[in-house]
Amino acid sequence: MKKTLRFSLLSMLMMLTANTFAQTVFDFDANGKELFGLAGESSNELSDGDFTEAKTAKVGNFSITVSAGVEGQKTPNRIWSKSPKLRMYGGSMTIAGTEDIKTVVFTLAANASVAKWNEGNSASVGSLDNSAVTSVTWTGNTRELTINIGGNTQISKITINGEAEQKPDDPNPGEVPELTTCAQVLAGTDGTVYHIKGTCTEIKNTLYGNWMLKDETGEVFIFGTLDAQGNTKNFSSLGIEVGDVVEVYGPRKDYNGTIELVDVTVLSITKGSTPEVQQISVARALEIINGLEDGMTTNEVYQVKGFIVTDPDFQRRDDGSLYGNVNMDIADQVGGSPVLTVFRAKNFDNMQFTEETISSIEEGDEVVIEGKLQKFVKNDVTTPELTNGHLISVNGKTSGIVSVSQSANADTIFDLQGRRVAQPTKGLYIIGGKKQLVK
Repeated sequence: MKKTLRFSLLSMLMMLTANTFAQTVFDFDANGKELFGLAGESSNELSDGDFTEAKTAKVGNFSITVSAGVEGQKTPNRIWSKSPKLRMYGGSMTIAGTEDIKTVVFTLAANASVAKWNEGNSASVGSLDNSAVTSVTWTGNTRELTINIGGNTQISKITINGEAEQKPDDPNPGEVPELTTCAQVLAGTDGTVYHIKGTCTEIKNTLYGNWMLKDETGEVFIFGTLDAQGNTKNFSSLGIEVGDVVEVYGPRKDYNGTIELVDVTVLSITKGSTPEVQQISVARALEIINGLEDGMTTNEVYQVKGFIVTDPDFQRRDDGSLYGNVNMDIADQVGGSPVLTVFRAKNFDNMQFTEETISSIEEGDEVVIEGKLQKFVKNDVTTPELTNGHLISVNGKTSGIVSVSQSANADTIFDLQGRRVAQPTKGLYIIGGKKQLVK
């Protein structure tokens, strides 16, 4: 009995030694503006706490990045002057760390009657439990989590429970192992330090330095990259870009079936050329999106070729002015299906559409649009999208499309969907760039 107990205690001790558990708290009510580096807090009179761009807060081994919102969002994401102070109305929040994220608790208002958590909020991985009224809990096992915000969400603090596995010791401190291949790393053993050289094919996290390295034998995930002084969370200082040839060494780890080199040291960087953007069909785009997890967006940029199968929808503000982008569906054939939704695309050279250029595209046109692919999910409905892209060509023309509408004058009339109207009936129209009521 005593011997059995001794071995049980020893096993427990080994488990505790191998893994370190930590709880990290981001208290936005206490110091939200300091965490995000804002000038102050927003109120009915002030906008010092508004997020005009993505902001990142860092505590311990974790970071939280909050986007400025999405184009067309009326109220910006911000740190408000009253609790709960972190208030988001769109966009996303990304939580990342150097250790595994096990649970995240979002603490809302203490009073259930005023607590705000939008039912359209969704997680890129894991599970959100929306059953609690004054707090919401996410559970899973990841090192990066994105919460897509569907609407009014007010958070007083976020508590992250992580689990950090102890790093294996370098068996030869100060010595660089012999150069091996990605295939040898993939077939190797955990804890062994490997030295490989290959091309950076994708960068997944620019803070910690998570990226893909590929040689002629295979591809290895690099999780964590040390800077020139051996520090973490400073990947951008190295200047590594997709296409660069990079030489690194670090310990191997099998993370839930993904083979990684962890917290690698960079030995050399040879600048490479930026890979060409691949042009694909709508069918191929839908295949790629189908392979994504819910809510995820590709890191790669694609050019998708297809025919417009719906009237282009040019979004307008309440005063009738254009946001400058367009929503529409495209397919591989005229009037065909299935369709890819083009969400908030801009004109050539990533320029905004104007009253003079919105008539340059219409249903039936063949277009090439460049952007990232996204598996958008809301209320259990999945929409395959090309998001925040821009026009590359229309009916084979790559520029000069505005010539059709340059003759438009102050009397040119458009409906609220951006379509030119010859004989308006009663209703609201855009005449000479202004919203007017025709009686």
